[in-house]
Amino acid sequence: DQSQQPCPENCANCLKSCPTKSLSAPYTMNFKTCASRLTTISDNVEVQLETLKQIGEWLYGCDACQDCCPNNKGKWKEEEDFPNLNFLSAFMDPKKILEMTYEEIDKLLRPKFFYIKPPYLWRWKINAMNVLFNGSHKIDARMIKSLSSDENEFVRNFAYHISQNQ
Repeated sequence: DQSQQPCPENCANCLKSCPTKSLSAPYTMNFKTCASRLTTISDNVEVQLETLKQIGEWLYGCDACQDCCPNNKGKWKEEEDFPNLNFLSAFMDPKKILEMTYEEIDKLLRPKFFYIKPPYLWRWKINAMNVLFNGSHKIDARMIKSLSSDENEFVRNFAYHISQNQ
């Protein structure tokens, strides 16, 4: 059955788990601050630095609300194979992504993570910088210098922000 189930009585798990507090009521969210949207959907969206801090260490997407929902419990079935996962995992390290060219990101990551369209591959670098900035890792000065001259304005600006706040 594909119909929308009502939330269990007195459940606010999704509201509590949302890292950006995008959810305001069951089945209601602020699309401008949703971590899943901001790390995947391919459009030029103005991202507030406070929201990037709230996203934390999500490199791609976010499932916090889905993972805690009682209506989803026991629904996930691993029926599809995800070929070449071991190969792909070697390239999912944020520092590795920051060293990759946009051509490499397009060839290696985009086929499996297709929500980020070719004109927006820069989003991978923003996401990777955000993971490192929000985590216990630091981006070394050499990497920040390299990102400060990236061909994409969003990447350059975020690199500058990080250089000012590390």
